[in-house]
Amino acid sequence: MGNTSAGLGDSGVALRKSAWGIYYNPALLASDNRGKFGYSLGLGMEQRGLGDLLPALMDSNNGSFDVASLYQKLSDHPNNSLALFSQNGIVIQITGGVKEVPKLDSEGNPTEEMIEVRSNIGAFTMAAFLSAFGAGTISSSLTTNELTAQGGIDGLVLLEVPVGWGWRFEVGEGDLSIGGAVKYMGASSLDIALNGSINTSGETSLKFTKNSPSLTPSSSFGIDLGLLYSIYGFSVGVVAKNINVPTFELQNGTKFSIKPQFRAGLAYEFAEYFALTLDTDLAPNEFLFDSSYKTQMIGGGLLMDFKYIDLRFGLMGDMANKFDNGVILTGGINLLGFLDVAIQASTEMFSLKGYKIPNALVLKVGGSFTF
Repeated sequence: MGNTSAGLGDSGVALRKSAWGIYYNPALLASDNRGKFGYSLGLGMEQRGLGDLLPALMDSNNGSFDVASLYQKLSDHPNNSLALFSQNGIVIQITGGVKEVPKLDSEGNPTEEMIEVRSNIGAFTMAAFLSAFGAGTISSSLTTNELTAQGGIDGLVLLEVPVGWGWRFEVGEGDLSIGGAVKYMGASSLDIALNGSINTSGETSLKFTKNSPSLTPSSSFGIDLGLLYSIYGFSVGVVAKNINVPTFELQNGTKFSIKPQFRAGLAYEFAEYFALTLDTDLAPNEFLFDSSYKTQMIGGGLLMDFKYIDLRFGLMGDMANKFDNGVILTGGINLLGFLDVAIQASTEMFSLKGYKIPNALVLKVGGSFTF
């Protein structure tokens, strides 16, 4: 969520400069309690196994097809799928304020001069996140002259409205911050079955069937907790999201649950304008529509945060699937706080009509600033 981490290999658990702390780690609300605002709109896609199939479907020989070849391409990738998603959000962080304390002399004794320092009270933060996910899968069977395919399309729209707060403690030379967020969650989904066929003459048929039950609008709530320790520019953080296992009711009384996620992050801020970041999932996460498919992401990047412009570069990948999409390259640029563009693209690509297209691609526009 948000553009800042999208350009940094999706790393943000320990990044204090981001406005999206309530999403990545609520403890960040206390570690950097300045006022912040951010908004983001994003679109993305990821395909698995369809890159070999699409060119074969489009490159027919005078309207005829080699159905055996098509079947072989489908069989080579048992998990043929295409996922489309959109992640959008807005966040406002209300400053936790400052307090006046005596300035210390060279020997550590208080003087009569008063200076302002950040309060231990974390920022109060409100946000709204709207995510839409759609995933399609396909399998097939073969007769002498006809290829029959079966598949499904699953869609989910998820609204989250979190409220978060944190507290900072001075521990020796460093700071220990804790934070939490409680969020309303509303969900709605759609489930469609697909059946189609294609024969050697190029004749095709396609049928859509809406399955029942589908997930009618349902609501729940989630709880996120975070911890961050910072010293001499270094920060290490850990977050546990959805620890209460938010659950939504299906029409027939069955349930759909969002499992907890655990993630850790490191960050090093140096030379005032720069930060290095690294995040990793501590355990595999289930894919929303297929519990047998799991991901475990790792990523990091470099942030150059100047007064009127910031630049971000990063890398990320999926450890659970042996980086099957290769390394995902990420980057972003922010101008004056109000205009921000971030992009992610995999190094693994497929060819279509002579063009190379990344297996995974994400584009985000938005903005964020501190006040």
